Amino acid sequence: MGSCRIKGRSRGPEPIMPRSPSLFFSTVFAMWGILSTAAEEVAPREMPPVLSRKVDFAKDVKPILARSCTKCHAEGKRKGGFNMDHIHSFVGGGDSGPAAVAGKSAESLLIQLLLSNDPDERMPVKGDPLSLGEVSILRTWIDQGMQWEKGFTFGRFRNAPVAPRQVELPSGPETNPVDRLLASYFREKKVSEIALVSDEVFARRVFLDTLGLLPTAAELKAFKADGRSDKRSRLVADLLADKEHYAEHWVSFWNDSLRNSYTRQYHGGGGKPITGWLKASLSENKPYDQFVRELISPVAGSDGFIKGVAWRGTV
Repeated sequence: MGSCRIKGRSRGPEPIMPRSPSLFFSTVFAMWGILSTAAEEVAPREMPPVLSRKVDFAKDVKPILARSCTKCHAEGKRKGGFNMDHIHSFVGGGDSGPAAVAGKSAESLLIQLLLSNDPDERMPVKGDPLSLGEVSILRTWIDQGMQWEKGFTFGRFRNAPVAPRQVELPSGPETNPVDRLLASYFREKKVSEIALVSDEVFARRVFLDTLGLLPTAAELKAFKADGRSDKRSRLVADLLADKEHYAEHWVSFWNDSLRNSYTRQYHGGGGKPITGWLKASLSENKPYDQFVRELISPVAGSDGFIKGVAWRGTV
């Protein structure tokens, strides 16, 4: 009985074999040939050596990049998240990481893609591949520190020659610069002087403007009872000093203006929320020029903005 069970367990489905041994071996050799051919096709080209001479970006490197890379990665285009309009975006790389590491050309992703024979990853995707001599130039440039021509960009934009200027305010008795601008406009348009609002209305307005909240009954009572002549400016300063609640309130408006959210379906190319950077910028009262600069020339935390913008046309 036991031997029957063992024998029964040892039996299984009959293996399916070609009836002809020659057909079987022909199939095996054919598959081996296909796999060998596929392996040869995806093997990268041989890594060329670096040059012994100093390479020049303008004469040696720029023509290669302009001819082979700009159609997909310059003038605002960011295929695969990679843009090379300027040195900062070039070094930053794309979705797969940094394009190149100074001094380590053989390990740099750019060189590996240029030498690849895999149609799914080789660069450039269309057109003739770079010659090994051209790859040697790029290798040498990377190993020599990736020096970029000062002020050069592959983009079409330029720095506007706008010199800083001193803004002159109209003269008048008003101490607040905004009031001086408004008073001048009112006089020009012959608008009668507008009376100041009551303490109660003023407090409600500044609370809503700064924190998005109404003052409590106790806060409103204390403000109305304050007899100091500068109590309004003091209240504004106190509310602005509440950085946490100020940032929480104003981040909503900036989220709308910058289209910053966790569900940006129309964005691509690596876009991600910048809420942390945005709240920190508001909390520290970052100057507007620095604020804008960090959006368009990203730092850690703000890089998700420009990568995620679906630009229309050339920017």
